[in-house]
Amino acid sequence: MRGLVRTAHACWRARWNLARWMLAGFLLWTAVADTGARMVRLQLSALPDYDAAPEIAALRAEKRYGEAVVLADAAIERARANGAAAEKLSRLRHERDLTVAEQSSLLRRVKDVGWGALTGGSGLEPGRMSMEMLIGAIATDMLVVGDVRDLLIQGYNLAVDGKADPVIVALSVAGIATTLAPEIDWAPSLLKVARKAGAMSERLGEFIVKSAREAKAGALRPLLTDAASIARRSSPGTTVRLLRLAQGPEDVARMARFVEREGKAGARALHATGEAGAGMLRSAEALRTAGRIDEAARLERMVVKAADKGPAGAAWLRRAAGTLAHPHPLIGLLKGVYKGHAAALVQNALEALDAVAWWVVPLLAGWFIIESGLLLRRFGSKESPERKLGKPAPSTPCA
Repeated sequence: MRGLVRTAHACWRARWNLARWMLAGFLLWTAVADTGARMVRLQLSALPDYDAAPEIAALRAEKRYGEAVVLADAAIERARANGAAAEKLSRLRHERDLTVAEQSSLLRRVKDVGWGALTGGSGLEPGRMSMEMLIGAIATDMLVVGDVRDLLIQGYNLAVDGKADPVIVALSVAGIATTLAPEIDWAPSLLKVARKAGAMSERLGEFIVKSAREAKAGALRPLLTDAASIARRSSPGTTVRLLRLAQGPEDVARMARFVEREGKAGARALHATGEAGAGMLRSAEALRTAGRIDEAARLERMVVKAADKGPAGAAWLRRAAGTLAHPHPLIGLLKGVYKGHAAALVQNALEALDAVAWWVVPLLAGWFIIESGLLLRRFGSKESPERKLGKPAPSTPCA
């Protein structure tokens, strides 16, 4: 009992030393525990910003005007937000103006509309359908003509070589069924174009066929709504391209929510990061389902930031996925005891530390070492009753 009393007395005498020592240790641990995540964030910051102007020009040369305009708009918006040089903004605007001017060519538009109406998008590579071709294909589908045309084509293929595409058949039937639902009436046409262009996964195709065979037309409606939502906020061509990233209907829903939140910047981010971005959205959705909303939003922000670096950003995203998915231990602790915004504040503080961590962490380590020495000295120099009588004082570590 006397030992406990002496220990408590010693700790009380050194209370301010203890408080400073604990604070220094806590801050040092907080900074050091974030080292792995900090390193991957610094790697992303060190990558040069991607110059989108050549890609916009390449998309225009391939007549993928809708995607080029979406990319240009998003790149201009991000460049403004990041304080880019006036010369870079000027080049982006120039490429956008050239794309819009070429897209507006009357003769080409008439030709593309007619070709899209005639073929429905058959025989095109993924993403190579122009806006006008899609308009032609969608217009005929909205008039039921396109759906009947595709049913006749698939019937002919079945009669000739026995290889009708069940997905096209199912979507044509869905298109006829949704003729009176104008908000999604053109969505089956987008999915058909994706299927014809080879931009649809087998699992997504199987879902469409199964829903049609089981007469579950309502099961297709969310998929059609999500595809239409992506197209409204980006472009039909971009939607067809993004559908190749979807393994199933849940991925289409996930991308639709992301594009709704981020707008054209979200479509551009998925365009730039591809499978890596889609995989990060799956990880974010898992966190959101578990109630970790702030962490999910952080991962989604990383997808947008990685897109600013182009292909190098996509490669970084693949490497950093595992590290980014695991929060700082302190954030995990805060999530367990408090449901407010404290965890988000800590995360923001950690990210703000990135640029100065090279000198802050050594400074904290030095502070902790100094406080440790002062604390030991404080305990070693205390006066006890035994010392006053000339007896050696017993060791009394602080519990």
